[in-house]
Amino acid sequence: MIKQGLISTSDEIANKFTTNILLFTTIAFPILIFLGWIDVFPFDIVKLCIYCLIGTVGSVSPFILRKLGVNQSFLKYYVIVMSGVTVGALNLNYQVGIYMTLILPMAISCIYFDKKLTLVAAGVQIVITIVTNYPRITSNPLYSDDPIGNYIAISAGQLIEAFILSVIFIRIAKRTRSILNRLSSSEKQSQKYINQLQDIMHRSKNASETLSTSVKQLLQSIEQTTLSTANINHNADNASIGCEQNLRYIENTNTTVANISDTLESISAKTQKLSEISQDTTAATEENEKIN
Repeated sequence: MIKQGLISTSDEIANKFTTNILLFTTIAFPILIFLGWIDVFPFDIVKLCIYCLIGTVGSVSPFILRKLGVNQSFLKYYVIVMSGVTVGALNLNYQVGIYMTLILPMAISCIYFDKKLTLVAAGVQIVITIVTNYPRITSNPLYSDDPIGNYIAISAGQLIEAFILSVIFIRIAKRTRSILNRLSSSEKQSQKYINQLQDIMHRSKNASETLSTSVKQLLQSIEQTTLSTANINHNADNASIGCEQNLRYIENTNTTVANISDTLESISAKTQKLSEISQDTTAATEENEKIN
């Protein structure tokens, strides 16, 4: 899934880049017409305008289709074909004289890192070379003595060059795609590690929430214990005050009992004295009676 998404993103970026390249090449057509118009080069203006019109369609249409949002896979093949049409339009006119520009389809295909697309680009280049070389060479006065022979010779040489370049470009595309596949595999492995890390983070979050709840419950228990301790201390204070009051009451009672005991002892002593006095009185009375 990640690999497919990476490839789709790569095609989208490549389409944007290649369509902009083709759009930029459009500037070559009005420049050629202008140079022919001011007689810098001996161009046949009528034919040149026709060829430039065909080339402009090939260079501008991919950009327009991209803006319209066509399928990215279709667009990349369309870009390759239109790049061949663009250079083929220039190759039709022997007075322009392009050679290296014919490799434009294969060069553009390397941007997509797609071996299959590069093979298609090689086929497009071969077809464009064979088709456009015929009117270009047969209309050239330099080859008027044997136009067909020159056409075959020149085309054969260009096709050999195209074959060699296609092998190189295909190897480049294959190697680049291999690197891209390894990159997508690494990204997939990284995504796996990210998912595992997210799972660990989720579990840590749950553990943290549980710990937070436990701490809150502990704080509530501590608050309740503190309140209970305060109540116990208050009751202990009240009990202490009651004990002190009872102690004072007992002390007061002891004092009162002691006072009563002292009073009773005093009364007992006085009673004893009165008894002695009574005995003395009785004895004195008896003495008096005896005397009388």
